[in-house]
Amino acid sequence: MKKTLKIIFNVLKYIYLFLLFVYLVFICIHRLSIDGSVLGYRLFTINNNEMSPEYKYNDIIVVKDYNTNKLKVGDNISYLGDCCGQGGMIINHKIVKIDKESNKITTKGINTGLEDPEINYKQVIGKVVGILPVINFLHHVLKNYIGFFLVVVLPLIIAIIVLIIKTIKDIKKESLEKVDNIKEDDEVL
Repeated sequence: MKKTLKIIFNVLKYIYLFLLFVYLVFICIHRLSIDGSVLGYRLFTINNNEMSPEYKYNDIIVVKDYNTNKLKVGDNISYLGDCCGQGGMIINHKIVKIDKESNKITTKGINTGLEDPEINYKQVIGKVVGILPVINFLHHVLKNYIGFFLVVVLPLIIAIIVLIIKTIKDIKKESLEKVDNIKEDDEVL
């Protein structure tokens, strides 16, 4: 029974460490790359509910560099806003109209009644290809104080306590071995 629990604990520990590692790698690569692109992909966080139910608030979406000439109505894209209070903001909306002659695209959030101002092809960052379920789940959990405590702080506290207990046991074992060695030496004399 003890051996089974140890195996289960080790498996859970490695799964936890792997998921945390994957999450941190994605965040670090995204933050450290010059243009935010890694092999033609970028990660963005949804900061409103305009694209719900497709993408919810705080979802991490994956955006792929994409040839703007291949975009079509119905595609979800990310673009850099430049007017109407959106200057410098990254917008993630669905294409509702494309004017190939003027190279203009009109987008709209799923939950918004109004279309966005037209954008040009140069503003398009890429096409939204979806979300990463594991990264997205971890992101949602870690954004919550309770989730952060349960996923990061509590396991660290447990690991530190286990390490302290193991160190104390090792010290006691070494002390007992020294005492036994001294007793053996005394008996020989």
